Amino acid sequence: MRRGLVLLCLLASVSVWAQQDMMKEAADLLTLFLRIVDSKPPTTGRECYALIRRPRQALEDFKSKYPGALPDIVKDLEGAGFTFERGCRSLDQFGNLALWPAGTQLVTRADEAFYKLTEKTAPPPKPAAPPAEKPAEPTAPAPTPPTLTAPEAAGALLSKFFTLADAQPPRNQNDCLNLLRPAEQGLEQFKSAYPGQLPELVEALARAASGYAQVCRSSSREASAWAGASENVHMAEQLLAKAAGKPVGGPAAVPAGGSQPGPTAAPAGTPGVNRAALERAKAVVAQVQKLDSVMDLALGKEQSQERLIEAHAGLQEFASSPESEALPLTVANLRLALAYYRRRLDAEDSFARASAKEALLKARTYLKNYEETGQEEPPQP
Repeated sequence: MRRGLVLLCLLASVSVWAQQDMMKEAADLLTLFLRIVDSKPPTTGRECYALIRRPRQALEDFKSKYPGALPDIVKDLEGAGFTFERGCRSLDQFGNLALWPAGTQLVTRADEAFYKLTEKTAPPPKPAAPPAEKPAEPTAPAPTPPTLTAPEAAGALLSKFFTLADAQPPRNQNDCLNLLRPAEQGLEQFKSAYPGQLPELVEALARAASGYAQVCRSSSREASAWAGASENVHMAEQLLAKAAGKPVGGPAAVPAGGSQPGPTAAPAGTPGVNRAALERAKAVVAQVQKLDSVMDLALGKEQSQERLIEAHAGLQEFASSPESEALPLTVANLRLALAYYRRRLDAEDSFARASAKEALLKARTYLKNYEETGQEEPPQP
């Protein structure tokens, strides 16, 4: 009996030591992420990826060594890592860090949760000293966190939708709806806190939420329909990057009143138009329009698939070129249109058909605006 008690005490002490090691490594992991928050924001994509590489690798090592440990903290740091990575992509593509504040917010939340956890697991404090004659000064209230701007709050909201866009539809309906719920609630909170702000982004995320909900409630939960909803999330990401200050016209744009020599020169009276981008975008729009016509005429699934492949290849080639940076909204809507045409091809779906036509019409409108004014969205009067 005495030997059993000694063994039990030894096992308990080992578990305490192991827990202390885990908490120390968690603190070191948080320190790496907090260095990102405290560092000067990167100015290039390469610098950005270098800044986040070590913390993300450390997080994977921690998860492998302590599976299932500190789930809430690990989840926030995973979300921060994904958001920082998308921020690096935004910096590469659009020259800004629109999503960076959302990532820092998740790191701060993880740090606060860890601090509360260490308070709970710390040994009980020593008995307080007898009260002095002089009354203690009142404790200053904790400073209220600064209010996020609409783009910063939208970045935090997008991180919730990225969780959906980066996942496959869960097989179980309840799991699917539980995955969707934080994004839906976040969208409603954003609309309430920032009424009327970033309306196109809100509309794109509302379409995404609706699409995800339809997939969750259907019996098949098709991956293609899920991907169609995810296209709205990627479109919202581009809208946010544009709202955060992307220069109109991209790197090939010219200042108002100027001209650019060679094949990309703008015609008189239309400053800022990248002619190469305009012509290539028109060709892709024409391919998507042919796909729409083939489907309207019901010429057969095989011919529709051929048109879909051609349009997809044309869009991918254009989207990977520097010229596409001048037309982010046009590209985003063409991607969305193709996603819905693909869904329409798999099954007779009137919602997908109407959504595809709507996205194609928006792409044509943005392209026409760009041709006439040098901007996809002309300035409001």
